Parts: sequence; structure tokens; C-alpha cells
Amino acid sequence: MLRIGPIFDSAKIGLKASTLVALRVDAKRIDEIAQIINQYENVSHNYQRDNEYNVWFTLTAQNDKELNEVLEQIRQKLNVPKQDLLNLPTRHLFKINVIFQLTTKT
Repeated sequence: MLRIGPIFDSAKIGLKASTLVALRVDAKRIDEIAQIINQYENVSHNYQRDNEYNVWFTLTAQNDKELNEVLEQIRQKLNVPKQDLLNLPTRHLFKINVIFQLTTKT
């Protein structure tokens, strides 16, 4: 599925902490897990990977304390053991500026 949407500079809107999260979950639970993750406004997107860690998502918050609180809340709601969650915090943010021409030629 392809989705086109805005990309915000999270720091400029007050979200100074971000992380990439990887989960190792039973494949039968992926849809359930995605529905729960999507309930959090702190999550910008999630996706399935063909890997031992098969659900990935990005999480942003105002600061590290809030980020860790939300992440722990999500982990508990998903009933995922701590060892099945990888928290990969952003150390250096790279933003690319891509502009697509959305008009068609006739």
C-alpha cells in the first residue's frame, strides 16, 4: 500500500525525542498489534518486516521521559515481554527534502 502524506519537522512542533521501535511478536497478532499501536498519536507510522523483529514503528514525544512512559504503556498494553522490544532512539536526525511533480503530461 502506498500512502502520500505530510512529513513534519517534529522538533519544530515541540517533539524533541524520537525512537524507532522493533517488536518480536507472534505473526498471528500483527493486525491486533498494529491496531493498538495506531491508537497512539505519538506514533507516526508502523510497518511489518520479514524478520525476527516483525513489527516496527516510530514514536515521538516532547522529551525522553514522556517517550519512555508512552513506550512502556504501549508495551504493557500489547503484553510484549521487555526482551521482545528494541528501543532504537534517534541520535542524529537526517531529513531529506524531496519534491514530487504531481501534474501529468498530456
